[in-house]
Amino acid sequence: MSDSHRINLWHRLYLHHPAPPFAPLDPPRRDVVRASPTSLDDAGRPRKTGVWDVAMYLEKPNRRAFARSDPEKYGIHRYRAGRVRAFFTLPPGLSRYYPGHLAYLELFTPFNAGSSPTHGLHSTSWDRTSTGARRTLVVPVSEIVFACHLSPKFHLLDKELKLNAKMDMLAISEHYWLNHYYSHYIYQLVRHWRRGPSRSRLFDRLLPLTRTSLA
Repeated sequence: MSDSHRINLWHRLYLHHPAPPFAPLDPPRRDVVRASPTSLDDAGRPRKTGVWDVAMYLEKPNRRAFARSDPEKYGIHRYRAGRVRAFFTLPPGLSRYYPGHLAYLELFTPFNAGSSPTHGLHSTSWDRTSTGARRTLVVPVSEIVFACHLSPKFHLLDKELKLNAKMDMLAISEHYWLNHYYSHYIYQLVRHWRRGPSRSRLFDRLLPLTRTSLA
């Protein structure tokens, strides 16, 4: 990389989902995942607040590296959440390494094995290095499969913290619930996955049918 290299950026990824095979009469769904920086006016004041959405991506390889004899993961445990910071392509001269569109993610830990007995939500938290920095990853946009919503665990926040509508809760909180009630589509998927691996694998095989487009 040099100062002469230019990187193309996109601010929205559209995910086009067909009806799932276990609910073939459902309408198709379109999700959007945004990654837009704050824009300033001529006086240097914020004109539009930046937004960086959370999405679920297909984790590869689909086995734990230290336990090759473990059963293959299925359902929600095949995916992890990441906050999208940018959609981009490599500049000319480097695109031979990967010519397609990429996403730069800040990672969350794998979803916990069990769900809450109170509301049935799975939990996650920021995935950090030994120095406390957030782990990051670059993936092809084709591996991003769902938009999702993470709700902070408010009872773990500083009791003196005064919340307001402009706060970036993903910058303040450390621990989250995956809110699968966020959309009917995600709710149906999680309920379907909980029936067991034998019924979940069909849908996992059909995930490549999800189409993506950038804007």
